[in-house]
Amino acid sequence: MKFWGRELTLKGDYADFVAASLDPAYMTQVYPARIDPYIVELQTRFGGRLRVLDVGCGPASLLSLGHLRGSFDLTGVDPLTSRYQTILGRDRPVSVGSLQTGFGETLSSLFPPESFHLVYMCNALDHSQSPSKVLSQMCRALKPGGVLFLQGYVREGSANEFHGLHKHDLYLLAEGRLMCRSRTWPLGNRGRVHSLSDNPPLSVLAQTEPFDEVKGFLRVTYRKHG
Repeated sequence: MKFWGRELTLKGDYADFVAASLDPAYMTQVYPARIDPYIVELQTRFGGRLRVLDVGCGPASLLSLGHLRGSFDLTGVDPLTSRYQTILGRDRPVSVGSLQTGFGETLSSLFPPESFHLVYMCNALDHSQSPSKVLSQMCRALKPGGVLFLQGYVREGSANEFHGLHKHDLYLLAEGRLMCRSRTWPLGNRGRVHSLSDNPPLSVLAQTEPFDEVKGFLRVTYRKHG
């Protein structure tokens, strides 16, 4: 929480980004507009009001602007919601839309299967205890035909010497194969490498170029079969 203690008081390295995510007047600066074509397509596919889930949303979901615009109903899940609120103070919201305390590995304890039309995660999968379980749980929460949108940094574990929350290296191969190398001891051991996306019922819609160098950026979008 030292990181968020600095950032939420706007004294950290990402003060402008955090300020924009908290203030509706500036949310256009952080909102991931790349999801909008999928929102339009899902509205056509399903009709009615869309439900969107942001897993590991932090104190203010980057998707909040879409909720404020009325494009979808937004639910955020994060394990540190009460701590964010303590730092911000009771008179300031920690998110827009519904916010629940929880972990990606246990989404099934919060939501019935097939509850959401789009599930989103930004720069949080490598923080989890089990990326494969998180991906499975997000897929379970997604309706058949729904969209899973993931983005983050390549090999954050290596970049941070597997310190603190950065327990895994993630990178993309062709055909949307999302690879994970988990931390091992000693750190010189390259660890176990496995694909997170081979087993869930997902097909790739779009991805950034395959890249496995430290601090690159990855983005991959899947559709759930059905």
